[in-house]
Amino acid sequence: MIHRDIKPQNILLDKDYNAKIADFGLVRPAHTDDTLVTVNIGGTRGYFSPEYATEGVVSEKLDVYSFGVVLLEIVSGRLCINYRMTAERIYLRAWALALYEDGNLLDLVDQDLIGAYNEEEVLLVLETALSCLQVDPKKRPTMSQVMHLFMKHADVAMEIVKELRGNRTSLEDIMEDRRPRISRESEERTLISSNQYRSQVMELTEMHPR
Repeated sequence: MIHRDIKPQNILLDKDYNAKIADFGLVRPAHTDDTLVTVNIGGTRGYFSPEYATEGVVSEKLDVYSFGVVLLEIVSGRLCINYRMTAERIYLRAWALALYEDGNLLDLVDQDLIGAYNEEEVLLVLETALSCLQVDPKKRPTMSQVMHLFMKHADVAMEIVKELRGNRTSLEDIMEDRRPRISRESEERTLISSNQYRSQVMELTEMHPR
């Protein structure tokens, strides 16, 4: 199944920090033959993929893209779109790509985590996020591949979250006090139509290995 609205607010954590996906109002059935389906746009701005935003194309790689955005938000403590930031930092994905191309990807890490993380593992998370955010959906990994990659490494990121944030109920809660103080109105992210998004979507460039 394809969720179509993966974001921190829809990822709940139980007492053992096992993630549970919530809000299945936009779910579409997955197709075993990898057939793409065109539907009316639904979801949350900033989290859906360019092919979905501009053409309404749905595949499992839509949720992979959204997951990549969530990873960037967790590591950076930033909203995926924040108009109170400087121009080059408004869109988290674009900022991350610019830092990647300059070889400064660790500059994206939340300042609250400085000195409390393993650089190699954080780079693994960030580079995995960017692989999920590639423009061409065929170049994005599957979620099974992402899971396999993460399972091969220690759960450092989750341990840091537990130590710094205590017992919360969702990824949104965990990130809440790491975000810059912004007005409630600017933080609200609502469903928008395909035409509205097309007029605002930034020019997306593919990620190329250094």
